[in-house]
Amino acid sequence: MLGVPVTNLRLRGVIAPMITPMCPDETVDEDSARRLTRVLLSAGVDGLWLLGTSGEFAALDAGARASLVEAVCDEVAGRVPVVVNVSQPGTALTIRTGRDAVRAGADGVAATPPFYHPHSPAEIDRHYRTTKDALGDVPLFAYHIPQNVQPPLDAASIVALAADGVLQGMKDSQPNLQWFRLVADRTREATGPDPFTMLMGTRTLVDVAADVGAHGVVPAMANLVPAACRRAFFGESGTVREDVKTISGCEALTAHVRATSGTATAICAIKAVLCHWGVIASDRVGLPLVAPAADQLEALGTALAALTPLTDPEGSA
Repeated sequence: MLGVPVTNLRLRGVIAPMITPMCPDETVDEDSARRLTRVLLSAGVDGLWLLGTSGEFAALDAGARASLVEAVCDEVAGRVPVVVNVSQPGTALTIRTGRDAVRAGADGVAATPPFYHPHSPAEIDRHYRTTKDALGDVPLFAYHIPQNVQPPLDAASIVALAADGVLQGMKDSQPNLQWFRLVADRTREATGPDPFTMLMGTRTLVDVAADVGAHGVVPAMANLVPAACRRAFFGESGTVREDVKTISGCEALTAHVRATSGTATAICAIKAVLCHWGVIASDRVGLPLVAPAADQLEALGTALAALTPLTDPEGSA
């Protein structure tokens, strides 16, 4: 399936960072991916973000990534934008992965700075400019997640890349509202009020994102409570307090997942919940991550009583 990239891709609202459903052998479960896509679309998400941190991109080879993107984009059928993370340690690999994503149906791609080597700002700048030159009109977003990828992007570099039309926008996944607002203000001055898209990658700060300049949010908990995330972001009168409580309740579920690393607890908890609801067939995560044990699943099940299960509009979940 060939994507139709649009240079000015508009991302607004709640962009759900989909988890990647896996079979017991860690291949992509395409049936579950399609079912989860239908569930999220029926809940009103404004876009999908594939193969990010929540999507376990680092555990998947090129074939697995392509199968996920093809299945999801086919199910979406152009109803909402689909952005695919194509981050790799080097520029040539990033370009190749980006082309694969577009060929599979992506509307836009996102990339972290190249990782492993402690690259200089000049090398990071060259990475994004070379990637954009190679991908042409495909919208390119910076993926800023300094807790996982070092060195971090600096505000001046982002503004320069935005002003030159290299970057269409940025997803910032660090919980630093002051830094986010600084970049939002500076890019707006450099590009005008609309062209550069500011996305906040947050699990719980959905309700305050717009106040610091976010056009949208990419919250992991949109996999479980997409409607609450959307109401909280848009500030629907009379519901924000309860919606934030719901989102925070989902975050509290991660306390029951003790066997894996801190940054991976949300992935494991989300998959366990979606499996419990019947949206995905397995809670398998890519090694070395560890799915919840039986006692943790029992505790999760008890905590889930406060949530309304997501269901497939086609009736198979």
